[in-house]
Amino acid sequence: MLGSYLAAQEGLRETAILTLDVSPEQETELAGVLQVRDPLTPVGLIQASRVNVTERALESADILPNEPGPVTVGRGGTLLQAGAPDSTTPGGLRQQIQNAGLVTARQTTGKPPNVSSLTSLINGLKEMFSRE
Repeated sequence: MLGSYLAAQEGLRETAILTLDVSPEQETELAGVLQVRDPLTPVGLIQASRVNVTERALESADILPNEPGPVTVGRGGTLLQAGAPDSTTPGGLRQQIQNAGLVTARQTTGKPPNVSSLTSLINGLKEMFSRE
């Protein structure tokens, strides 16, 4: 399954494959959560990105810590605790995983396309609407 996905993505993007230090139980839990939280449905594409779905799955499987954000002082001197910051990009999630010390091996395949941000956005929208 991974091989066919990587082959399909080869000319479209650079893909980083991270091997994580997880127990067999965590791996099973992660796979189960990812199967339930499928972001490839039309509703899922709008409500959650693949990055967010993956991040939440890693947290649900107790692989990635869901640590609270910084404490700030609100009006009237009340202390406010922010939630854990979301990784909004694949690179941000990769950095979060690396910072947690979970990566045991890394491999890169494919090459980054020479595509403008506008073209990337248009292609994403086309993909989203083609799944309806």
